[in-house]
Amino acid sequence: MSKNIIKTITIACLGVLVFLLGWLIIKKPNEGNKINLSSINKLSISKPEKQLSQKIYLPQHKFEDYPALEKFTGPIPKLDFSTCAYGKQFLTITKEWVAQGLNFAGHYVFAYWRYGSNYYMSSVVDLKNGQSICRP
Repeated sequence: MSKNIIKTITIACLGVLVFLLGWLIIKKPNEGNKINLSSINKLSISKPEKQLSQKIYLPQHKFEDYPALEKFTGPIPKLDFSTCAYGKQFLTITKEWVAQGLNFAGHYVFAYWRYGSNYYMSSVVDLKNGQSICRP
């Protein structure tokens, strides 16, 4: 058999398979498997915004209560990604955070960014030596 005939038969078989699977999943309403739409309308879908606004988080401690003993004021060194496997992929965003200045424990920059639809990544840069430590 030629390749075109085999390809045509394969596509036809896949089409029949998809049709049968669709028919099994969505059964015909006249066969007694009707979907009760009134029960679907009664379902309540909770919105995350409402859940978050109802719960108020009051932290017991604040960063201001524990200031760093000394703040780094030297020049910003060259960034070192030797301990960070994926750090060079996010070089631009890390540099932007470093340019804003230190924001953690006197000589660190804690940088974070959104990666994908619902995933955040972060890295910590030590401004004393430029070493970047990446964390998911």
